[in-house]
Amino acid sequence: MPRFKSRIDGFMQRKPHWICRDCQTVFTVHKPTSCSHCGHRKFMYFASKREYSRYTDLILLERAGEITDLELQPAYVLTIGTDTYRCVLDYRYKNKDGVEVVEDVKTAATNTDLSKIKRSLVEHQHGIKVVLV
Repeated sequence: MPRFKSRIDGFMQRKPHWICRDCQTVFTVHKPTSCSHCGHRKFMYFASKREYSRYTDLILLERAGEITDLELQPAYVLTIGTDTYRCVLDYRYKNKDGVEVVEDVKTAATNTDLSKIKRSLVEHQHGIKVVLV
């Protein structure tokens, strides 16, 4: 039995997370105007709990020396004919071997046909492999 009535239902029930860039306090109810702990006004945004969980895993891997150069939400420019578009994926980093890895965190509800097309265009135009997590 599926967890949600439809793909849209699953997509609408995701829990976004905002993290203070200064003290790393997590907010899940709504985007704060300033951090209640340190007063900082800049936040990192994660569209879902799963994306936030992957970020914490990658931070631990970076501290352990397994990966380097972790970058959040790298943007890629896609050219289709004369039009240009911007595609933002979730994470980019280098593994121990120095190979660049690009990840996109998707659930069954968010892995739509449009996101598959965007990933394949990024892979084709930039010569990289996008790993789904």
